[in-house]
Amino acid sequence: MTEREPEQVQEQMKKVSPPMEPAMPERQKDGSVDSSTADVTAGEEGRFLVDTVICLTREEIFTCLKAGSSRRAGRGRLVVQSVLLGLMAVYCFGGYFLSGGQSITSLMIGVAALIVLAALLLLPPLILRRSAEKEAAQEKCLRLRADEQALYFGEEPERYPYTECHAEAVENLLLLRFQGGVLVGIPRRLTGEEGFAFLRSRLLGDESTEPEKDAETGA
Repeated sequence: MTEREPEQVQEQMKKVSPPMEPAMPERQKDGSVDSSTADVTAGEEGRFLVDTVICLTREEIFTCLKAGSSRRAGRGRLVVQSVLLGLMAVYCFGGYFLSGGQSITSLMIGVAALIVLAALLLLPPLILRRSAEKEAAQEKCLRLRADEQALYFGEEPERYPYTECHAEAVENLLLLRFQGGVLVGIPRRLTGEEGFAFLRSRLLGDESTEPEKDAETGA
């Protein structure tokens, strides 16, 4: 990434005035956003090939947060910690029963290992869902435009060349990562198939339109 401060992207997400074209999409009763405002034009007909406004639903925000937290924590480390805690619990419970119920210390350690294991597996998704609900309630929107060379965020756009963008496909969206832990999701439903394929080809360097499925379903 460049040395641009991530606050520039965050500030754009806090206030985005409704553009003339396309119009700001309206949220439906189920929290979704009308994707008909997405605009994809040929390079010869206009400067921007993709021009839309990103308003993420609660589930899309949760997907972004889950992917971001998995990247920071590391799935491998989570698996190792879970296995070790499980083995510790089995070993301690085994010692307790083999001692004829005399080793209270082994029982307490085994129970503690199970509690830590449950917290390790269950608390993060719950916390992420709560965070996603809070973010969705704020109804933050971000103007996104794209041409052959770069992405542009906001009404007074900040330019980010594709070569400087760190992206990955997560379920039905493209997830962009910026310095400072800033995440920006681009849903397929807002760009349309043509726009999504274009962005995927520029950001990921392939022509596939099938999103990568996240291995975890989340809580």
